[in-house]
Amino acid sequence: MTTFNTVTRIIALSLGAAAILVTASTAREHSEHVTSYVDIACKQVRKGVEVAALWGNKEDGNTIWSLILQPGVEVPRHAHSSD
Repeated sequence: MTTFNTVTRIIALSLGAAAILVTASTAREHSEHVTSYVDIACKQVRKGVEVAALWGNKEDGNTIWSLILQPGVEVPRHAHSSD
């Protein structure tokens, strides 16, 4: 391995480690927003399909949703308002 490749790897690993530390620090500061997945309230929207709002505001549509699909369930073709 050349010296350039070694230096490049060290820089990449250092940047990766820094990103992990920043992410962990930010998560710790906002730990009141972290919820265990088992504590999230799911709502059955049709047979074999449950949804849960993970983040955001349902009223203005800026929401991240989790879909829990049972085996064999297919989501029909659909569109989103922002598509």
